[in-house]
Amino acid sequence: FKQALALQIESGNRYELAGSYHALGVIAEKQAQWKLAKEYLLTAFKIWSEFRDADNITAYFIPSIARLYEATQDEKLPALVADISKTTVSEAQEALRDSAKKQQLIYSAIANLMGFHPQQFAKTVQSLLEPTI
Repeated sequence: FKQALALQIESGNRYELAGSYHALGVIAEKQAQWKLAKEYLLTAFKIWSEFRDADNITAYFIPSIARLYEATQDEKLPALVADISKTTVSEAQEALRDSAKKQQLIYSAIANLMGFHPQQFAKTVQSLLEPTI
């Protein structure tokens, strides 16, 4: 991903650059490198916001940043999200909490249907869905 990032920076392809920043943010999150994860994810969000790409913001950024917020309880994070999205801090905070709750509910429902423990199922699904190094 870092090589792709370097090539995209060199080529000036900002839209594709956002996907690479997001992937690097997810990798940093998996490695508990919270500061780096926050930097990469917010950079992806800024670029996707410039392109008004609601699909990638909804499908990738919000769940990723919600997991980061849940893991770190970084109270500065909602303000940073609000600043980029031109919303209030309380709206950003609510969106982050709602996204985390939805992810937990979905994992719990699927795990219960399949007879698995919800937390272990969630970790397994995340490891399958997220990019690898």
